Amino acid sequence: MSRAEREAAQVAERLGLDYRAKVDDGLRGRLEHVPELTRRGKIRHVFEGALDDRPLMLFQSSYMVYTGQGAVEVAHTVYVCAAPEWPLLHITPRGLLGRLAARLGRRPDLALESEQFNRRLKVRTVDDDFAIALLSPEMQAFLVSKPSVR
Repeated sequence: MSRAEREAAQVAERLGLDYRAKVDDGLRGRLEHVPELTRRGKIRHVFEGALDDRPLMLFQSSYMVYTGQGAVEVAHTVYVCAAPEWPLLHITPRGLLGRLAARLGRRPDLALESEQFNRRLKVRTVDDDFAIALLSPEMQAFLVSKPSVR
């Protein structure tokens, strides 16, 4: 067991969670809907159990991106927990064309209080009222403060 695996196992024990350093394909099948998990990606450092009587899973997913000159590992930390049956809500960074359109004055379909949020992030939802309630000004500021939001 590597040093990182030993430290992760100690953290899991303190939190009362089960820890697995590597994962079988059974877990991959349960998580096929998670966009950060690629087909060839590795799942490691899986914490699973309950915190405050709520089911929780936390894991690291990583994959290699080949740049032509070498390879770079891309890692995502993914949290999976039970949630109510909320309406679909996607928050993604605006692409180049979306940012350009915003600079030219095109308003987003769902405009929120923060202009910086509206310029940087795109919100897609089936329920505008839900999105407005969830994305309070404080939540918008929090999301804008993060370098990578998806």
